[in-house]
Amino acid sequence: MKDSASIERACVYCHGAPKQDPGDIGKGLNPKPPYLGDTVGGWTNAELFWIVKNGIKMTGMAPYGESLKDDEIWNVIAFVRKLPELTQAQYKQMEKEVP
Repeated sequence: MKDSASIERACVYCHGAPKQDPGDIGKGLNPKPPYLGDTVGGWTNAELFWIVKNGIKMTGMAPYGESLKDDEIWNVIAFVRKLPELTQAQYKQMEKEVP
C-alpha cells in the first residue's frame, strides 16, 4: 500500500508544485491537469475526497481508493489545501522531511 506522503509526491508529476512545473507525464496529458494551488479553492473537501478516492474518468486522474485508506486520503486533502499558501522554499523543506 502506498502512503499518503508518496501520493502527495506523485501529485507533482502531473499537477506541479510551488514554482515547479509538472513533469513530462503531466505536460502530455489531455486535458491538462490544473495546478492544485490555483484550483483547490473551487472544490469542497468532500469533492476533493471523492476525486482522490475515485479518480476522474477520461482524464489522467487515477483513483487512489484501493491503495489508500480514507484517513490517508484526508491527509492528501489537508496537504492540497495548504498548497496556495506554500512558498517554493517551504515546499522544498517539506520534501526533505518526508521519508
